Amino acid sequence: LKFDEFFPGMAAPAAEAGANGTAANGAVSSGKSQSPLALLRSRSMSLLDDPDLVQKALLQINQRHRWIFDGINASIKSFVLMGGMRLFVGVALKGLKLLRAKRLTLDELIQEVAAQSLRTGLLFGGFSGWWHGSESLLGQVAPRTSPRARTFLAALIAAPWLWVEQKDFRHTCAIYTMARAVQVLFNRFRKRHPEMPEVPHGDSLLFILSSAQIMFAYALRPDTIPESYYTFIRKIGPMTESQLQSVRDRTYAPGGRGPPQPLTALTGGLTALEACKKTYGDGLQRSLPMYFTLHLVPRLAFGLPKFLSQPGTSILQVLENTFRSTIMLTGFVGNYMAVFSAHRQLYKPAQEGRFEFALFGGIAALTIFCEKRQRRPELALYVLPRALDCFVHAMLRNPGPRVEGRYGLEVVVFAFSVACVLTYYRSEPDVVPSWIKTMIRVTLADTPKDTKLRETTGDIRFTDDDESSVLSPYA
Repeated sequence: LKFDEFFPGMAAPAAEAGANGTAANGAVSSGKSQSPLALLRSRSMSLLDDPDLVQKALLQINQRHRWIFDGINASIKSFVLMGGMRLFVGVALKGLKLLRAKRLTLDELIQEVAAQSLRTGLLFGGFSGWWHGSESLLGQVAPRTSPRARTFLAALIAAPWLWVEQKDFRHTCAIYTMARAVQVLFNRFRKRHPEMPEVPHGDSLLFILSSAQIMFAYALRPDTIPESYYTFIRKIGPMTESQLQSVRDRTYAPGGRGPPQPLTALTGGLTALEACKKTYGDGLQRSLPMYFTLHLVPRLAFGLPKFLSQPGTSILQVLENTFRSTIMLTGFVGNYMAVFSAHRQLYKPAQEGRFEFALFGGIAALTIFCEKRQRRPELALYVLPRALDCFVHAMLRNPGPRVEGRYGLEVVVFAFSVACVLTYYRSEPDVVPSWIKTMIRVTLADTPKDTKLRETTGDIRFTDDDESSVLSPYA
């Protein structure tokens, strides 16, 4: 144990013993060096005799190895919070699935949810610990570097923790973090150029165009959508996999596009009215418990004191947000089926179409106006990265394996995107959306170190408009 490194203000007992001719324990010294055990005992006794020396020694340890304590502290907090939240959400959603369909046994539910919770806890705990620890260490090793550079480099160092997640989730994190980085850069550009005009309902227009691209890929090009996201759309969507495959076979037939199938063949023998009614009912049954859970969890996790102090108001807000989101998603899938059925019944096309499916998706996306005005930009930013991802892969003639699986590209994109967001979170927090700042402070166990950031953010809490957008199923 190198005590001199930790306690520079203490004199070496062996040297004092040699000078005085006595050992540290009071025994007569023979001129030989003191044993390590005796040295340790003598130093321990001297520490116990001098409380001020103990405080000084701990202060020296804290100043020199502060980066270790910062990293461990942040890692434990983030691991417990995010792992526990993922466990709560997983049990709620999978439990509803178990009660409704009974296709999942209790043991399978526990194993699946526990594995997902562990991966989420490791991701946030590892990233938070490495980010805080690296930032503190860089401040000690290279104190002349700017705070922006330290934050950026620390985020790059912590980003490889994304590897603990599955490939589809890594890709999802990459594209959504990139979208948030673009949003932050755009806000900074608008801050410096306030004369730039604002497009009326631009967020709703982005949502409509993005939904059109996604529904086109859902109907005809599922190879351009990640498997997990396609499964989510297909479960909520109005048509089964066999019905969609029959449409694709006729659209991309070797001899050209074939004649369209009758509507009853695509709806399982149901009429147009019966098919629409069934689609609306299935969408309501699937989206209502999902949205109720996703609106309730953030309030319990991040605003529990307010929820307990005003339970009636909080529950009414949860129910209102759940109702709006359920109407939006149920109307989306139901309107898609209604427009598709009306097109087949009234227009009666001679051959199977292609871009009609994009048009149907755009018309169905008009349900975005059921949501609050403050929620629409968030929904647009949830759908836009998926739409761009589908469009890029659709433009590739021979995509082969999906691009995100090559050379760890998704980790590189995530690293630079999250580094950009965290850098502006430290230096210019006014260009970062308020709920993202709150999420960073809570999920990454961050205490504002910069005076400007502390004055700007204050004690941020979720507002009624922010809470419902944190765990949207689009994310």
